[in-house]
Amino acid sequence: MNLTQGTIKYSMKLFLFLFLLVTSVARAECNSYVIGFRGQGSAFDQTAFDRYAERNADCSLVYNSEEITGAVNFINQTKGSYQLYGFSAGASSIVQVLKKVRRMPNFVLTIGAWYTTDVDFGDYEINFDNFFDESGRQQKSPGIHVYNISHGKMQEYVNDFYE
Repeated sequence: MNLTQGTIKYSMKLFLFLFLLVTSVARAECNSYVIGFRGQGSAFDQTAFDRYAERNADCSLVYNSEEITGAVNFINQTKGSYQLYGFSAGASSIVQVLKKVRRMPNFVLTIGAWYTTDVDFGDYEINFDNFFDESGRQQKSPGIHVYNISHGKMQEYVNDFYE
C-alpha cells in the first residue's frame, strides 16, 4: 500500500467515525419528533413543514407516502415522543402506520386528505386535527374544511392557523 492509498483509507475511516459520532449525538438530542409524509409524487411544502416541526418537536423526518415500513421501523426503534403529519396522500400513510406501530403518537395532523380517506383517529385515543380542502369536500371524518385555499397552499394555511 502506498502513501496515497493509506491516506485515503485513513480519511475514509475518519469520515465514517465522525459521521457516526455526529448522527448519534444528533439522535441523542432528539426527545421528540414530527414525522411527516409527502403527498403523491412527493408533493410537499418542505418550508411549511419545517416551520411546523420547529415549533412542535426537537427533530423531524420526512418520508414519501409509500415509505411506511421505514417510518414504522424508525418509530418502533426510537424512544422519543412523536407526532405524525400527513399531507394529501400522506394522510393515507398515517392510517397504515398507526396499524403497525407499537406505541401511538402524541398528535396527528392531516392536511388535504382525499374525501375517501378515513382520517378519524378517535378509535386510537389520540389527539388529532384534520384540515380539508376541495379534494376533501365530502369527507366524513371530523376536521376543518377550508375551500378558499388551494391544495398546494394548505400547509402554509395550517401554520398560520396554529399561530
